[in-house]
Amino acid sequence: MRKITIFLIFILITSIGFGQKKSSSVRNYVPGIPYVSPLYILVVDTSKIMIDSISLNKLNPKWIKTIEVLKDDVSESIYKTKGGVVVLNTKHRYDKKVYKKLKIEK
Repeated sequence: MRKITIFLIFILITSIGFGQKKSSSVRNYVPGIPYVSPLYILVVDTSKIMIDSISLNKLNPKWIKTIEVLKDDVSESIYKTKGGVVVLNTKHRYDKKVYKKLKIEK
C-alpha cells in the first residue's frame, strides 16, 4: 500500500509540473482569432525605435524607466497594429549603453 501511495504522489507531482519554470510569455488564445504579437517601441533620448522581442531580451531591466501598454483604438490607429503597443522609456544615464547594446547609430 505504501509503494502505491508514493507512486501516486510521484505521478501527481510530475503531472502538475512541480519544480518547473513557468513560461515568461503570456498569450491569450481565442479559438478562431490569430495571435498578433505586440509592437515594442523603445524611447531613447527623444528617438522612438521599433524593436523586436529578440532585441528586447538584450536590454538590462535596470535601464528601463517606465513601461506603458497601449491597447486602445487610438494607439492602433497611430501605430497601425492590432496587437497593442508596448512603449519602453529608458533612463537617460543608460542611453549610450542601450545604443551600444542594440548597435544603433545616433
